[in-house]
Amino acid sequence: MSESTIEQSAKEAATMGPPIRTPRWLWAWMFAAAVVVMLILARKILGPFIFAAIFAYIFSPIIDNLQERLRWPRGLVVGLFYLLVLGAIGIGLYFGAEALVKETQALARQGPNIVENALVQFMGSEPFVFAGQTFTPADLSERINEGLSTYFENGEAIHFIGEMVIRVLDTILVIMVSLYLLLDGKRLGAYLLKFVPAESRARTGYVAGRIHTVLGIYLRGQLFLIGIMSLVSFLVLQFVFNVPFALPLGIMTGFLEIIPLLGPAIAAGIAGLVALSAHGLGAAIGVVIAFTILRQLEDHLIMPFVVGRAVHLHPVITIFSVLAGGAMAGILGMLLAIPVAAAIKIIIDFLYPDNPQEALAHALPGMKKAEQEAEIRHEGPAPTTPTPAEVT
Repeated sequence: MSESTIEQSAKEAATMGPPIRTPRWLWAWMFAAAVVVMLILARKILGPFIFAAIFAYIFSPIIDNLQERLRWPRGLVVGLFYLLVLGAIGIGLYFGAEALVKETQALARQGPNIVENALVQFMGSEPFVFAGQTFTPADLSERINEGLSTYFENGEAIHFIGEMVIRVLDTILVIMVSLYLLLDGKRLGAYLLKFVPAESRARTGYVAGRIHTVLGIYLRGQLFLIGIMSLVSFLVLQFVFNVPFALPLGIMTGFLEIIPLLGPAIAAGIAGLVALSAHGLGAAIGVVIAFTILRQLEDHLIMPFVVGRAVHLHPVITIFSVLAGGAMAGILGMLLAIPVAAAIKIIIDFLYPDNPQEALAHALPGMKKAEQEAEIRHEGPAPTTPTPAEVT
């Protein structure tokens, strides 16, 4: 290449200016959007991974404390912890699984009869008219039985067995993934931090620390509440009211605690229905009152002690979050709705830390000015548009 050609190329490059580079924030947003799309497309397989992450998140502080006290390798501590947990679950299944399975199957079989008996106890055996049609408790029970028969005759039983196999495989996957997360969870957090610009890591660490605290307290508190409410509900139903199927009803009550507001009401309604069918209206009212008292004790004694005031959400936000989570991801979405909403609130409070009352005080002059203009416009000719200085 001749010198004139090189000089000409250099001049052309100089006139073109510096190369156009895509901003880093744009790459970050594009990467985040790609991740969101990928998660949406793979949402059917996310359940076991989310449950594994929740399990690891709940028990990671316990592993950290044991490792710090015993000074043992983390792998050994995690292995012993899993042996203890799986051993406790195995002992519980050995002594209680048979009774639980039998009572659950009996509850499923007698479901229509329970409804019929409850209707008879509450309304009597006389026919009643609804929407212009006459029904009896026996008619409703027969229709429910026909629906169940059609369900199993259409091959849905095979589908149910297949679902059970999938749940077993999902459980094994949860155990394996949670094991890896407990072993390498801290490394994953450190790896993700490298994508955060150095000048933003302090702020990111602060927000992440706040979210970590809230999620940890909430999830561990929910696990404790599930256990304590399952046990207490079983004892009340079994030994106080002698309600049949107390074991599955108690466990169901505990797990319905993960659905705020709606879950406890559903649990009380189902337990009351079974009590109404078995022992009459007085027992049903007693069960509902007992569940209400347990709920109040939980809200005013257990929840402040276990969860504290880590999650500060308005009741309307709580209801909306739970319903939105259920619409998007079912029971799993309801479980994660409140901690996700709390995390969003932490981020918003960090980005906009002003006091709402202070912000309202700043806005009051403009609001009063607009109100005065509306009154003048209603009574007489419209005034001229004020300048920004006049508004303030």
